[in-house]
Amino acid sequence: MLQRLRENRLIASFAFPHKIPDVLSLNHFVFCSPNGHAIAVTPKALGATRHSNVPELNKLRKNRPALQPTNTKTYIVRRLGHYTPDEATTYDSASWEHAYALDDFVFPWEPGQPRAAITFRALHDDDALYWQFRVQDSDIKTYVNTNEKSEVLFSDRVEIFLSTNPTLSTYYCLEIDSLARVYDYRASHYRKFDIHWQWPSGQLWAGARRDEGGYVVTGRIGLQSLTDLGLLTNGILRGGLYRGKCMEINLEKEAMQWISWVRPASATPDFHIPSSFGIFQLE
Repeated sequence: MLQRLRENRLIASFAFPHKIPDVLSLNHFVFCSPNGHAIAVTPKALGATRHSNVPELNKLRKNRPALQPTNTKTYIVRRLGHYTPDEATTYDSASWEHAYALDDFVFPWEPGQPRAAITFRALHDDDALYWQFRVQDSDIKTYVNTNEKSEVLFSDRVEIFLSTNPTLSTYYCLEIDSLARVYDYRASHYRKFDIHWQWPSGQLWAGARRDEGGYVVTGRIGLQSLTDLGLLTNGILRGGLYRGKCMEINLEKEAMQWISWVRPASATPDFHIPSSFGIFQLE
């Protein structure tokens, strides 16, 4: 079966001050949904395709074997202390040494792989949550064509999901690549995506830097937005931390390795389930 999608409007693009070599695109891309059906789509619909509500998609979980859920993990977010917000958004600031280092990331669907070379840290003050990913990678791949935010989906990236409750009735997703492009969207279980939603204005900032050993992504989320969205209650956030390691820039099929902080209870790659989430406890 071949399903052709109507063209969607362009998603907001980001401008960068330096020239990045373009990757040529095709007139149409063909993707395979997890049930094996093919979908043809134009470049303008990239973001919508990856998050389209294919009719059979909601049946996937009942048709695949489930793994036993793991114990919920908890990460303690320390207070910023005497450090300033400016220091907490600087890549090499001493403030990050004050945060607990979380480095137990795994390849849930690749048995035998060593622990993934990622370190996450977070801090907070009365105004914001500050976070940083350090990724070791000697071969960073980034897809750039028109700089639409959906191009993040075909690039190396880190991801933060935050949910209002354990059932994921409403949750919010941030996927950030090594150029600091942010793919933000709202979702509800199971895999119902609002790709045109954007994080509240002025409440999200992200920066990124590449170096010889990989890349660093640093960000700030205003506590006001976390409260208004129903995500922060009594100092508790329910969230997931992930990485998509791009093996090759391939617009016709997925070519990613998936990495997670919490090992999801799924036999096939899937972060959009409750068992992939842990707890963030603000001091």
